Amino acid sequence: MPQCFRIRCGDARGYTRGVKTSREDAVKNTSERMLAVPWEEQKAMCYTAHNHIFDAIDSNQDGHISLEEFKVYFHVLAPDTSDADKLLSFNLIDVNHDGKLSREEFLEATLFEYLHGVQETKLSKVFYGPLLS
Repeated sequence: MPQCFRIRCGDARGYTRGVKTSREDAVKNTSERMLAVPWEEQKAMCYTAHNHIFDAIDSNQDGHISLEEFKVYFHVLAPDTSDADKLLSFNLIDVNHDGKLSREEFLEATLFEYLHGVQETKLSKVFYGPLLS
């Protein structure tokens, strides 16, 4: 039986307040609406959302995500993810190998390599992969 979500309020994605929709329908509806939006607008919306995520992970607000901050982030998302998997993911995102994730590295990994990438890469298998297995 598909999991359903009760929409608490209507929104720009076309959901109606109080009406249940299946996860599959919600994903399909959101995908169709996003694909109807020009690429530059999609990118701007994603940047806005993921910039807030970056700011939340960067708990000391130094403009970078440390390995420890990244581990906390992954612990919230997937408590059973091993430290080795967290480290592997962190190291793949840290393209300049300076031991911290810049906003650009994080956005590139989450938005383009993982969320919008069409080819399976090592990063796409690792970054959020443990959440899906």
